[in-house]
Amino acid sequence: MNDEYVDGVGEVRWWAGFTEKPIKIEDARGISIIVRGKMAQTPFFFGITGGVHGQHGMQYMMGEVFADQVDAERDQVGTDRQGLVWSEPTPAALMVWGQGKIHDLLRNWLAKRERANEEKLETIVNELDQTVGERIDRLPASEQFEARQVLRKLASIESITDEPDRAKELIDLVLRAFEDSSFFQLLKVLKDTSEAERDEITKLVTELDIFETVKMAEIVRARVGVIQKFKEMIDADVPEKPDMQNFLFQHPWLIDPEWQVVEHERGLETLIIEKFNLDPAGVDPKRERVDFFCIGTRGRFLVVEVKRPAQPIGKAECIQAMDYVGYLRDQVPATEGRPNFYEGYLIGHHLTPEGRSWSRNAADSKVYVKTWTELLDIADRTASRRSASRDSL
Repeated sequence: MNDEYVDGVGEVRWWAGFTEKPIKIEDARGISIIVRGKMAQTPFFFGITGGVHGQHGMQYMMGEVFADQVDAERDQVGTDRQGLVWSEPTPAALMVWGQGKIHDLLRNWLAKRERANEEKLETIVNELDQTVGERIDRLPASEQFEARQVLRKLASIESITDEPDRAKELIDLVLRAFEDSSFFQLLKVLKDTSEAERDEITKLVTELDIFETVKMAEIVRARVGVIQKFKEMIDADVPEKPDMQNFLFQHPWLIDPEWQVVEHERGLETLIIEKFNLDPAGVDPKRERVDFFCIGTRGRFLVVEVKRPAQPIGKAECIQAMDYVGYLRDQVPATEGRPNFYEGYLIGHHLTPEGRSWSRNAADSKVYVKTWTELLDIADRTASRRSASRDSL
């Protein structure tokens, strides 16, 4: 408990503190005023609503001010005892004092919070495979100071140490961004953000997730390598099974950029094999061999059929792919009460004129017929757009 003389009010007693986690009940946040043992003002921040240094701390603050003199000469408490009559001289003086106190409390809280975060962040940093200091020392001299400034900014973000794994990831991405000079300007913008814009920093990291841009750069670089390998395989006329089929299975985004993390749907493959009497081993001359695979994610499933170089895609091949997808739609329309969505891709080296005509019919059934070169072109253009988007930042 603190005793303090307030101009225009006199001696008051007060206390304030900050919880470890945000106070869940919003109406419980702030400072209440107690007059003659009764609450005269519910918790509030003396009229301050935002735009102050360390305002994030308002979510954690609670306290009380004991000021009996507000009721000394005449009643300056509202009739419902839920607030003071702030137009009266004594409450008005208390308001001015309280606003200054809120500013001081938030500033001190933020300073302590940052110091604590820096200590936690340092612990997390030391757990990385390679120390941050060593990596920074390898940067050009002009960028070493900048990198340290950015890491200090990270430490000032309130929630940075709440999830150690996420903090490690962000630190690592920051350093990789500096190691990749194309992102230096991006991080410099973050470093130069003023103290008054601290909430904007948090917004950038948590909502816009600016560091995902760094991760995207790594993905772009990796995909350029995959696309180059894909081109080499096409030029070399690599067998469609198992080589091309396995390559597509490992990199489904080559088929459609929306397909990222997927699962192998062996159960759906079995249904098609049994229904159409296919030969999984590819040794029975009386049965057609399996030249497709199924993948899925979150109720969306894809049947990918791959044709060998000597076999052009015509009417029969389009109808077969449509039959596979149509059968699954009828056989497994939903999973655990949620509807399933099925699409198909039929891929080969070339199409007959009839095949091109039927490919339009297939597309109406969400079965898309593509050549290897078309897939390569789509993947190449997608990677180029991602790279251009990254470099424009």
